[in-house]
Amino acid sequence: MLFRNSVKTNDENFAGVWAAQDSMNVIWHGQIMVIDELAKQNIVVPLNLHEDSGKGFPPPDKNIHTWFIGGHSHLPSQCDVCFMAFLRSLFEALNELVRNLMGTMLTKIESQAPNTVLEFKSAENFVNQFCVYMTAGQTFHEQGKPCIHFYDYVVGGANKHFDLLAAKSQTEESVGTTAVIEKAKELLDLVSPSLDNTLRAQLILSFDEAHTLMRTVHTEKLEWSVYTSLRRALRSIRSLPIWSLFLSMTGSIPQFTPAYHADPSNCITTGMLIVIPPFCELQFDIFALEDKFRGDGSWTLEKVTSMEYRVTLGCPLWASHYREGSNADRCNIIEFAAEKLLCRELVSGIILKDHHDKWLAVLSQRLALEIDPLGTIGTMKKSLETSQVMQVEKHMHLCLAVDAGLETMITTAASEPLHTDAAALLIQCTTISSASVLMHILEMPAFGGSTRGHKHLAIGMTEYMEVLFTAGVYNSMVRHALPSQVQCSTQNKMFEETFKNAHIYVTHFIKVRDFKVLDQKYLLRYIVRGAAIICRDN
Repeated sequence: MLFRNSVKTNDENFAGVWAAQDSMNVIWHGQIMVIDELAKQNIVVPLNLHEDSGKGFPPPDKNIHTWFIGGHSHLPSQCDVCFMAFLRSLFEALNELVRNLMGTMLTKIESQAPNTVLEFKSAENFVNQFCVYMTAGQTFHEQGKPCIHFYDYVVGGANKHFDLLAAKSQTEESVGTTAVIEKAKELLDLVSPSLDNTLRAQLILSFDEAHTLMRTVHTEKLEWSVYTSLRRALRSIRSLPIWSLFLSMTGSIPQFTPAYHADPSNCITTGMLIVIPPFCELQFDIFALEDKFRGDGSWTLEKVTSMEYRVTLGCPLWASHYREGSNADRCNIIEFAAEKLLCRELVSGIILKDHHDKWLAVLSQRLALEIDPLGTIGTMKKSLETSQVMQVEKHMHLCLAVDAGLETMITTAASEPLHTDAAALLIQCTTISSASVLMHILEMPAFGGSTRGHKHLAIGMTEYMEVLFTAGVYNSMVRHALPSQVQCSTQNKMFEETFKNAHIYVTHFIKVRDFKVLDQKYLLRYIVRGAAIICRDN
């Protein structure tokens, strides 16, 4: 669905470059799953640019990282040639593997990663075999030998092509573009029978921890980075079904898709070309959907408030951490969520003090607080936009949409019960009055949640039902209603009597923007997660 809807070759696009944009804590857990899914129908070339072997998974491709970062030693024009040489060598190496489908790859797996032989032989086509080949022998700390040798071959070829291209005139057509396109077309022709041709994307270059390419270098009165040269090289093959996916754990949103006026390319700042809007859609409640609702009485308040169920509501990080972790991980799951919410280690007796961004992160998990820079100007607008970005980058807010100019966003705090518990824990651990902080936040322009003077108060069940229905309906149809099934005499009471001391189970408020979700299917999920709905203003 991702590529059916969004990935379309367009000559107006600067290049087939796509960035995933949202909270780094949300994306991190899902990125491996995303790449695995894409690799089922497309050739996915994983390029892992971690700087440290001890952090992150998959482990780094050290030879690729060293070669890419080496681009800083060249002039901008030479760095462009570097990546043209790299792309040509990469496509040549892939062509070599395709031609020797059951030769080179199988031989190397048998000698270097024998435990993967059966999995490789059971793969249906080159797409699946290549995926197995690139992960064969992989550990948490280093890549497997097949992958290392493959990239050694690519780097060696890139160095040879660079030496030849650098010696030629920059005005000659032979600077590399034609050769890169030819090798790419040759590869696509060879593997096309193995691909799902209903999808536009066929070859995907996946750059993990791509922020390592973003370090800015100032030379010859120019400001550039390795990323700008890489993107320029990728533009040369934009007419082909080849796409690049950039993933990063830094959480810096504008790094791959800055506002048009801040883009390093003159073609983009002048409007001649466009960049593809960042991808900001993520699936929630994946594990909760496995547990289908049944009206047999098994869905009780005890069930939906249990930690085993609550961790399934929200991003998949919580359920995976809870299910696959140790007993200590399960016991400290709320503390883990609190650390993610604050983007810092949780220490005993933590005090939030005057950390405005952290207080906003905590309070917005329980109240429908939104940052809306629309209608503000000058330094206030800039300050609010910065705060908005900060919440997405570091404090688990979600980016719902980005405007056409890539300048402003619509963001929100997702309805995740575990974060609600974490927010409650953090409020209890500080000596500062959360009510005072909330008052300060609401007094600032563009902070939503009470633009109509609404007040959030705890109310009883019967009082709520009375104001929920139109005038007279509650008194005539609900107040004296009896159970739908005859009960014993002690339980056969009217609605008002049964619920006179009951209160609504609500732990947090969320604001809905699409009224289509106000139906039975979605309302059930709101109830089990303890969420109260506030409709969008106006």
